[in-house]
Amino acid sequence: MRPAVHWCRGRSGVYQAHPEGLNRDTPPLTQSASLWSVTHEYTLLVGGTVIRGGTAADAQAIAWAHGVILAIGSNAEVRAISRGDSTVIDLAGACVVPLARDATLDVGGSADLAILATDPRLSPESGPWPPSSATSVVRGGRVVSGALPG
Repeated sequence: MRPAVHWCRGRSGVYQAHPEGLNRDTPPLTQSASLWSVTHEYTLLVGGTVIRGGTAADAQAIAWAHGVILAIGSNAEVRAISRGDSTVIDLAGACVVPLARDATLDVGGSADLAILATDPRLSPESGPWPPSSATSVVRGGRVVSGALPG
């Protein structure tokens, strides 16, 4: 039987901790390949506008893994969390918005978002959210409608 595993976020990425706790002296690696392992296979969306919601400032990029937002910031800041095995997607100017009108995109929160070809603030819709113009919808880090750009 596999032991319970707890996820902890460290400065250089997501670490998977053994039940006894996180060993910060060891970089993310497998203690025993059959017991537990760590991945840096993040999804990074760069080169667009991330409309975080609420009063938070817009950003250029966002990254998530396992359904949890890991970084929101400039393209360089978000790219910096990758160890080279991440999926990097160029938004080509598209906008990322929270799935609910009153929701926000925050580090540590759920990767529930929509990608829109244009900034919804330029022509606000009073209809359903996300707008029908969404090119893709992501819930818990998984694409459930449409496709990611590229």
